[in-house]
Amino acid sequence: MRAAIEGGQDPTADKRAIRMQATAAKQGIGTLRSVIDAYFEVGAGTAMRTKGEQVRRTKSVFATHLTRAAMEITSAELQRTIDVHKGKVSAARATAYLLPVIKWAVKRDLMKGHFDLDKPLMAAPKQRVLDTTELASLLPSFTDAYGRCCRFMLLTGARLRARSESS
Repeated sequence: MRAAIEGGQDPTADKRAIRMQATAAKQGIGTLRSVIDAYFEVGAGTAMRTKGEQVRRTKSVFATHLTRAAMEITSAELQRTIDVHKGKVSAARATAYLLPVIKWAVKRDLMKGHFDLDKPLMAAPKQRVLDTTELASLLPSFTDAYGRCCRFMLLTGARLRARSESS
């Protein structure tokens, strides 16, 4: 402590600042929730048409961090939350929504650190193709106007050859 004082630091002021941060966090000031809200109320997110969806999804995925002081949150903690989230698509979207919020917050000293978050790894989507018997049993059920449109799209949408070969 003597070395810190001799180096020009004020340990009492540092402790006071930590206590004030903790008190503010309990009141919702300086928390991740308040940073997200500020970004979408007064920051760059105010004009976004999808801000409601972005706020909802971000708060849902990062719910465990919302009441914590934003200054204390690290990139590693957020990344672990992303990695263990059950809904990989939700986590990927929430990550994409949160990155601009964090960039905005860091520029305004609302958060500290370098945040390089990766979206979760997702398995390749399963693609299934109807076989001829399934298609034959499905086509007769398309009788109304919507069904006829679907039938037209199914019958003309896929080609055996590329367009240049068939002309």
